[in-house]
Amino acid sequence: LLGFCYEFGIGVDQSFIKCEPHYLTAARQNQALAMARLSFLRRYGRPRVRMNRAESEEWQLKVDKLAESAPLPCNATSGAADPLAWLWWAAGEMHDMSAQYALGTCFHDGVGVVRSPEEAVKWYSKSAAQGSPRGEGIMGYCYGEGFGIEKNPTLALKYYVSAASKGETVAMYNVGYCYEEGIGVERDLTQAFVWYKKAAEVGNALAANSLGYFYEEGMGMDEKDVIEAVRWYRVAAEQGNPWAEHNIAYMYSTGSGVTKDDVMAFTWYMRAAEQGHAGAQNKLGHCYQNGTGCKLDLELAVYWYRKAAEQRYPQACVSLAWCLDNGAGCRRDPAEAL
Repeated sequence: LLGFCYEFGIGVDQSFIKCEPHYLTAARQNQALAMARLSFLRRYGRPRVRMNRAESEEWQLKVDKLAESAPLPCNATSGAADPLAWLWWAAGEMHDMSAQYALGTCFHDGVGVVRSPEEAVKWYSKSAAQGSPRGEGIMGYCYGEGFGIEKNPTLALKYYVSAASKGETVAMYNVGYCYEEGIGVERDLTQAFVWYKKAAEVGNALAANSLGYFYEEGMGMDEKDVIEAVRWYRVAAEQGNPWAEHNIAYMYSTGSGVTKDDVMAFTWYMRAAEQGHAGAQNKLGHCYQNGTGCKLDLELAVYWYRKAAEQRYPQACVSLAWCLDNGAGCRRDPAEAL
């Protein structure tokens, strides 16, 4: 309960740092709501909260198992037995915009209630109508993805901009993404760069990674700057962003914007690979196959090629097929290679 209040700013100042230990304590006591929120935070990150895709999936599996064994109440009539009774009261009776947003997330994820995109949007919209930055931001997501409501990219951007103007970091990132991809607005890489920079400077890891890429490729600016690219990749990677971990590994492997260091490249590829990044898994296989930054180990090369190939990563499929055809690090199997 306390972790939830800190995450959503219900009755206290919002603090992602303070919510995390309370969620961990509750999750270890098999509280599904805490597990679900930890899964979310580990998957998407928040300022000063590290990302970890593998850990996110572990928590979500635990939530799913609990859901299979315990029936879920579906509305406020569930009475005193409803573990979210306090949230219903705050959202419905007190019209607290943070509580309304929080209740929307419960319907969004099916935690404590039966999952319902439409009910999620109902509560998100109530929160947004009161000017909640997170409520507006999530309404942008709903319109952008067609989640519980008809898809409308123009309205999605409108909500994102409103939330971003109030300091919502995820919305800032999403405004940048809309400008980069031309979603709900004409494509404008300069504006995308501006918004990614705003979000990155206040701790958004996704934006920091995108900003690094813009600097690396010279997008939205006059010329590329690989030193700045490395700086922002590092900011995102240190928060556990798997794409940034892969990207900074690549910079180390090529000596772009940083002194070439195969061991550091291997280290960062490993971090990204362990989070399921297919490109990093393929690169890790290559490192093990050639002894680049690590001890040569053909069996581990096959292991990581297979991991990436299972995600249909083309280069890994080719490398795995070669290993199978030649019996490198595995039993020779020309049939499987085909």
